[in-house]
Amino acid sequence: MVEQPRPVSRQLSDPMQFKVVWEPNRYNRQTTLPITFVPIVADVPLGFLWYCDEDDAARYLPRASGGVPAMQAGPGWAAILLEAREAGLSPSEAVLVWAARIDGVRLGKVDTSDPKTSTLTELEALAANS
Repeated sequence: MVEQPRPVSRQLSDPMQFKVVWEPNRYNRQTTLPITFVPIVADVPLGFLWYCDEDDAARYLPRASGGVPAMQAGPGWAAILLEAREAGLSPSEAVLVWAARIDGVRLGKVDTSDPKTSTLTELEALAANS
């Protein structure tokens, strides 16, 4: 006796759809407008925090030369920026005031003494080559 194939439920054969049902209220991670950035330093330079108030954008960008410590600092800085966003701070306040108070061994220290202005593309190139 030959076994007949079982019918497949339509729910199992329809293409899956992924929909975002909730995500945190974050600063934008991209901008084409000019940005201001400050270095993050520990035992070695770890990376940069950049911001653009006009685009409501801010993010941590690790330096390639920072190695593993620079990459490991990323989630910590993302959490700090998320907290600042939830507190209602502008991107510049988040970086220059809120994040500057952090003195973490793993996260490094924000050096706000000499903020620089650039484009995100130029900063990404600097981080990749430094």
